[in-house]
Amino acid sequence: MSITATSGASLNESVASTVKRELGKDEFLQLLVAQMRYQDPLEPMKNTEYIAQLAQFSSLEAIQALSDQMKAIGDWLGLSQSSSMIGKNIRAVDSATGQFIEGLVLAVNIKDGAPYLELEEAEVLASDVVKVF
Repeated sequence: MSITATSGASLNESVASTVKRELGKDEFLQLLVAQMRYQDPLEPMKNTEYIAQLAQFSSLEAIQALSDQMKAIGDWLGLSQSSSMIGKNIRAVDSATGQFIEGLVLAVNIKDGAPYLELEEAEVLASDVVKVF
């Protein structure tokens, strides 16, 4: 994203269009740099405004890191829970056909962040399991 502004009005329009979609840390930094670059030299922003914006940036980074950690924990829990089905017979619904699939769970594979149970002749999403016996 590049920000080009020649006046405060066009900078505000750029900010409004950026805020409509989700702001990431890169966009936040670019916006802060643009504010500094195009501020009125006779009335510069106060230090407290910069500090507040930097605190928001730090919060954004911390929330992003927490989100990544929560996803990793969720993936691990899904794998852990699915691995407890190895050696057990299951019944699952094939999401494509709606048919029931039964079989012995031989292994657990992770594809696209989701645990899949490997059966003798099929592979099913762990979330499609309706019965373990």
